[in-house]
Amino acid sequence: MKKFKKTILLAIATLAIGGVLLLGQYFFAGGRGREADISFPGRDLSLRAELSLTSDQHRQGLMKRKELAYDRAMLFVFQEDDRLSFWMKDTLIPLDLVFISSDFKIVDIKNDFQPCGAAVCPAYEAIAPARYVVEMNAGLATEKNLSIGDRLEIRIK
Repeated sequence: MKKFKKTILLAIATLAIGGVLLLGQYFFAGGRGREADISFPGRDLSLRAELSLTSDQHRQGLMKRKELAYDRAMLFVFQEDDRLSFWMKDTLIPLDLVFISSDFKIVDIKNDFQPCGAAVCPAYEAIAPARYVVEMNAGLATEKNLSIGDRLEIRIK
């Protein structure tokens, strides 16, 4: 009976540890796992966005990705509004960058940034403070007529 209890306790502990590790991977591993549905009301644009929440995830962004599906994006979330700047170092796909303030309004759009494989790449700074940045396929912001002042809606999955 004592051996049976030890086996049960060991099994429960193993399941608990495995569950914590899986949750940790789901929420924090390499910027993958956490997603949000984002939309721009009145612009017929809805995207499933991978969340970039930490400094490490911000640095990695979409670097080294070979493709980004039409209906996908990355949503960078920062702690406060700031004059954010991004670069395309080791990014393999052209992107549009949409800068959004804490009140969920577009404050700047950078269109059609091309990949940069050089040792030093230019940085692109928003013209106004932003708290969020959406990276989407190049040309999509123009195709959907996004403009400064448009709103962003976010639903965390």
